[in-house]
Amino acid sequence: MRILTLLDELEAIIDEAKPAPLSSKVMVDRDQLLDIIDDIRMNMPDVIRQAEQIAHQRQRILSDADAEAKSVVSKAEKQAERLVNEHEITTKAYTMAEEVLDNTQKNAREIRMGAIAYADDVLAELERAMQQQLGLVQKNRKELKGDQ
Repeated sequence: MRILTLLDELEAIIDEAKPAPLSSKVMVDRDQLLDIIDDIRMNMPDVIRQAEQIAHQRQRILSDADAEAKSVVSKAEKQAERLVNEHEITTKAYTMAEEVLDNTQKNAREIRMGAIAYADDVLAELERAMQQQLGLVQKNRKELKGDQ
């Protein structure tokens, strides 16, 4: 895997770097390190790139759900107000408005919970994949250092 090679290069550069006088810090070639970091970004597994997309998608889903809920609530409130203004069906209007509002709130909660559950599932899968990748990196580092 190309990322592991690049990480090894970074580690070698740091290990071979000259120490700064009177300090535990070392001096390294900034451009060389930045080039390696750019290479790592270019070779990053798709699962990591997908994590950011999922986070944005989750926020968009939640925003859409909230907007939908507000729209439905607004429509329900307007409908309730219109029905209340009609004197002969005032009682029925209150009942219908409460039902519509309850249904709307229930639907909004369901949409929000579904969006959260979906985002959580995707993030859990991403977490598993990242843990697997991290385990592989740790194993390879141990092998390189001779800790088998």
